[in-house]
Amino acid sequence: MLKICFITGLLFNISFGYAQIKHDIERKVMVSNQLVPRGIKDPATLKAMQNVTREQFVPEKMKPYAYSDSPLSIGYGQTISQPYIVAFMTQIVELNSEDKVLEIGTGSGY
Repeated sequence: MLKICFITGLLFNISFGYAQIKHDIERKVMVSNQLVPRGIKDPATLKAMQNVTREQFVPEKMKPYAYSDSPLSIGYGQTISQPYIVAFMTQIVELNSEDKVLEIGTGSGY
């Protein structure tokens, strides 16, 4: 019984690791294919978009689309904005390292 539990746990860890690696790759592709070609060049914005795990902000059934170039439904008639729009809004504000921002209700997911 102990071996079965260990094997089950190992398989769970492998599948969790695969999903995380997949999302990590999707984030890199999103930054290089969707953001940079459209003029997002602020290093801090690109770093944030590269590091924030957007899949954690969407329902389970939407996770495979977390880095797609479109808004996503988050239920109750609400959407999370597409990554480019969030990056554009973030870049255009021209924040510096001392700025503090409280973002509420814009649907960014970041």
